[in-house]
Amino acid sequence: MITPPPSNGPRMGVASLGALEVLQLGFNQIVDIPSLFLHRLPNLKVLHLQGNEITRVEGLNEMYQLRELNLDRNKIRALDAQSLASLSSLLELRLEENGLRTLDHLVGLPRLTTLAAGSNRISEVSDLDKLEVMPCLQHLTLANNAVARKQLYRPALVRRLPSLRLIDSREVTLEERERVEIIYNPDARANLAITDPTMLRGFAAKVPLKVISMNFELMGGLGGAGDTRTAPSLGGATARVDRNVHGDSGHTEWHPLSGGHEGFFHQPQRGKGIGRFMSGRGTSGGSADRRSHNR
Repeated sequence: MITPPPSNGPRMGVASLGALEVLQLGFNQIVDIPSLFLHRLPNLKVLHLQGNEITRVEGLNEMYQLRELNLDRNKIRALDAQSLASLSSLLELRLEENGLRTLDHLVGLPRLTTLAAGSNRISEVSDLDKLEVMPCLQHLTLANNAVARKQLYRPALVRRLPSLRLIDSREVTLEERERVEIIYNPDARANLAITDPTMLRGFAAKVPLKVISMNFELMGGLGGAGDTRTAPSLGGATARVDRNVHGDSGHTEWHPLSGGHEGFFHQPQRGKGIGRFMSGRGTSGGSADRRSHNR
């Protein structure tokens, strides 16, 4: 803990560092920020407090010159309404690996360009709406949060934050912005269908396919004499397989999605499989019957 100087004595400690612009106190087991008396450093521009034991963001009042704040790897579960309210000049804020569950109270940051909040516990897409109060945000990191695995994660960010250039270290391209516009704007999709239909191919043609069951006996070549089966349908296609006594495929027709894929099923070698197994059983059984008859 930093002890404040006496009010009627020589200026010592933090008070004697009024011109300080960069302060790095990472990995020092600091528990609370007010004990640092940072309000006595009016010219501070860079503050690093990563790797400490901080649970609440407070004590940053009157730090109007602060440009960069690093609070990575602390124990901050949520921000208070006044946590960042006075940091009107802040350009970069880092809150990674804190266990944050929400993006509430990221207000009072009109100049913020970089926000790193990866490896937390943010899970709801609705939390992304709370970033709209940052008109200058260009670089955003939310990787390793549950929300980053949601289907509309990137489209939602691109739509809400036109200033974004990088999301999780990946560039936001002009083509991506155009596709997001198509997703959210039916009128744009209709107009594009007239002016450039090729842009819509990815939206209409990609249909997810889910396989819920497979007949491995059929695909593995196990069948008896004269066995004729129809393989399970995949996307409306069927495979008709006729098998002889040796388990070989006498005739195979495979037409998935109206296109041929020869050799889709693995064909067993001649003489192997259930046919040979049954033949061996039959021979063995016949020998046993002859021995019984001779007796």
